Parts: sequence; structure tokens; C-alpha cells
Amino acid sequence: SSFPLIASFVSSFCLEACLWVRNLRLKRRLRGPFAWPVVGNAMQLGQMPHITFASDIVVLNGDRAIREALIQHSTEFAGRPNFVSFQMISGGRSLTFTNYGKQWKAHRKIAQSSLRAFSSANSQTKKAFEQHITAEAMELVQVFLRHSTDGRYFDPAHEFTVAAANIMCALCFGKRYGHDDLEFRNFPQCL
Repeated sequence: SSFPLIASFVSSFCLEACLWVRNLRLKRRLRGPFAWPVVGNAMQLGQMPHITFASDIVVLNGDRAIREALIQHSTEFAGRPNFVSFQMISGGRSLTFTNYGKQWKAHRKIAQSSLRAFSSANSQTKKAFEQHITAEAMELVQVFLRHSTDGRYFDPAHEFTVAAANIMCALCFGKRYGHDDLEFRNFPQCL
């Protein structure tokens, strides 16, 4: 009869649900998408999971495996995929898109010290940072006013992206670009 099969399925489901509730209470879950009992994140793979897994992919299951990969084997898991779009940005040599290695470590160290300098107690540095942000916010207001003349509606998403990129350029290069600069406006689309 099918009773033993159904009983084992129900008991397995109850056991998994109890473990899931216990982990929620203990707050031991790693950050990430919500995982359902038994099926986990399988529903997030879409209608064609075989296409999702067609490229090189690493799947880690459980807190212990994830911690082991990211802590004990961090150098093996620190690489980046070789996407064509990454090559378009800085020839693939930017801090964000380059592979883990000595050059990446050196760039990261410089970036961290630069960010630390901007967030430190140095009032002159903080003031310069605030001035860049204030100038960009004022320019953004002017751009919004130009786009919304006569009560017109517009999508501000690209303008916000340009403003954020412009603040970073002002900090990194000491120069901001106009929102109408075509080369600069096209740059965020490459990201």
C-alpha cells in the first residue's frame, strides 16, 4: 500500500518544517533570498532551470558549506565571471570587475584608505565631500525643473544614476561633468 510512502513524506516534511522554524528563531540564517521548507530556493530558478544552470555556476547548500567556501577557501571563491560587459569597463581592470589577485588586493587597499579618509574626522575632507554632493544635488534640481516644464512627466532613474556617477567622478578625478555631456551620459549604460 502507499501508506508508508505518504507517512514518510509527511514526517520528512514536518521534520524539515521544524528545523526551518528553529533556524528562524535562532536567527542563524544567512542573508539572501527567502528559502521555503523542503524546496528551498528552487522556485526562484524560473520555469526553465536547465537554462539557469547552463553556464558555469557554483551552488552551495547550507550555512556550513557557505561559511567554509567563503572563509576557509576564500581565495578559490573570490574570482569574477568573465563577462563581455566587464571588459567594456576599464578594459576589465577596475576594482569591481577584475579577478582576485595581487593587483586587486592593492587596488582594494587604496580604495579602502580613500573611503576611510572621506569618512574620517578630518573636517576639511568632509566639507569637500559635502560640497560635491551639494553641488550635484543643486544641478539635479535644475535638471528636474528643465525636464518637468509645462507639467511633463519623466523617468528620473537615469538622472539619479548620472548624479551618483558624477559625485564619484568629482571625488576620484576632481572634476564633475555636465548632465548634458553625451559621453558621460552614456557611461552609466555601460555598467
